[in-house]
Amino acid sequence: AVTVSFDDIDIQLLPALKSGMGIRIPDGKKWSNVVKPKEFAQSITELNQKLSGTLVPSIKLIKAILSKLPEQSQMTGYHIEALVLKIFSKTPPTSLNYKDILKDFFSGAAKMVKQPIKDETGQSDYVDEYFGPKNSQQRRVVANYLDRIANKMEYADTGCIQTDWIELLDI
Repeated sequence: AVTVSFDDIDIQLLPALKSGMGIRIPDGKKWSNVVKPKEFAQSITELNQKLSGTLVPSIKLIKAILSKLPEQSQMTGYHIEALVLKIFSKTPPTSLNYKDILKDFFSGAAKMVKQPIKDETGQSDYVDEYFGPKNSQQRRVVANYLDRIANKMEYADTGCIQTDWIELLDI
């Protein structure tokens, strides 16, 4: 991959080969298994439609909140999206307002991040291999951060503390 850095964003360019069933990307000195990014994107699109278009904006808010974590505890965008699918495909959010979607995500993610998530696209075995095996120290640290964010949201909501929401959302 080649990374192009700008003042406010880094963009990675990755070569890819189109295959009959999907796409192959470099994996060290060989090409990866067939990757199926369209199916993953389609899953996000379908769930977003089921949730009346509230999912994609919620994912953007989730990513913004998580970008404030220490670098070693940051999740990739793909990892976050896979968590969103895993959480909301099983159980729809409490309501379709952004606040409830965020609260449901962070409380669910705090539990789920302790265990690797299978990579449905075929790119790798797990979307979050960089956090190590099940219940690794790194996974527990990240789960603790997610749990603290979930608790802060819950306290801000029940106590009507607008400043906590403003701080979380950086607005």
